[in-house]
Amino acid sequence: MLIIAEAMHDSAPADVRRLTAALAEELRTLWAATSVSSAVLSRPSPRFAF
Repeated sequence: MLIIAEAMHDSAPADVRRLTAALAEELRTLWAATSVSSAVLSRPSPRFAF
């Protein structure tokens, strides 16, 4: 599953990190045997390795 969230408002970096953490926790709860990886992409770090 790939979930993409984008935000452009002033508090976007913190909000996206908080959203990512909440989604990852919910996925871990729903699918306990599943590995959950997450990342917040940025200009200095634009890639996510699967």
